[in-house]
Amino acid sequence: MNSCDFYKEIETRFNEMYGEDAEAVYTEVSKNNGVILHGLNIRSEDTNVSPTVYLDQFYELYEDDSMSLDEVLVKVTEIYEDNKLTEPIDMEYLTDYDAVKDQIEMKIIGRERNRDFLEGVPYVPFLDLAIVFYVRVENELMGTGSILVKESMRDAWGIDDDELLKVALTNVKSNNPIEFTHIYTVLSSMVPENKRDDVKGLFDDRSVPMFVASNSEKIWGATAILFDNELGNFADKLKEDLIILPCSIHEIIVLPARDADIDSLKQIVVEINNTQLGRDIILSDSVYYFNRENRRVSRVA
Repeated sequence: MNSCDFYKEIETRFNEMYGEDAEAVYTEVSKNNGVILHGLNIRSEDTNVSPTVYLDQFYELYEDDSMSLDEVLVKVTEIYEDNKLTEPIDMEYLTDYDAVKDQIEMKIIGRERNRDFLEGVPYVPFLDLAIVFYVRVENELMGTGSILVKESMRDAWGIDDDELLKVALTNVKSNNPIEFTHIYTVLSSMVPENKRDDVKGLFDDRSVPMFVASNSEKIWGATAILFDNELGNFADKLKEDLIILPCSIHEIIVLPARDADIDSLKQIVVEINNTQLGRDIILSDSVYYFNRENRRVSRVA
């Protein structure tokens, strides 16, 4: 069974199971870097918010004979039952700029890879990247989520892109501040606690001056590249200009610029993007330079 038939079959079986209680509609959702995810958007008369259950991973499991169609349907219904809402959510407040101003934040993505995505979306260019904006939504029923700011929303608020950037920078700095962590600390945290003694010597080594910069939530933290003051203070601490490598949309890697082999670092970035990262979290193939004196980031490769 090909993927299209698989998605339609799960849609049909779900609708047969739920009848009038819910309606699943197959949908394709555009994500970062042109990635298209496939899922069921499940609607109910009880609420105006419809969750989407993505099916791509389930199709891979089905293709590998790791799950049957019946098992996939069980998992899809479990996800829906865990996430469905049973009452309407008031979304009208999103049209009130004063109500959402303190919830506007930002993420940074590659501009060329997201040319189609950026149509109809307000953004601020930054080197070969684009700063886009979202409203953080926190609700007792929905939990924490985000809503992408479209041009129609910005226009309804009566503001421009510069105002969006100013507000988002202020909110991120206040609510989700930038942090610098030695790379060995980050790697150590990935090792199960009962195995850390086996690699203690490796993770105690601080001779490699390489750091991961992200926000406190470690989500969309590559915006650290935008914070000149924080980068400047860190550069002053190291007494060096900085090289910045785009680890992913969630973090950047920062290291002293002295003796850095830019061409080799460029090759490493491209190789990791091509072989190690999911396409939807790639930031860029570039290498960036932070000048400690003028407090500015530039693209050097």
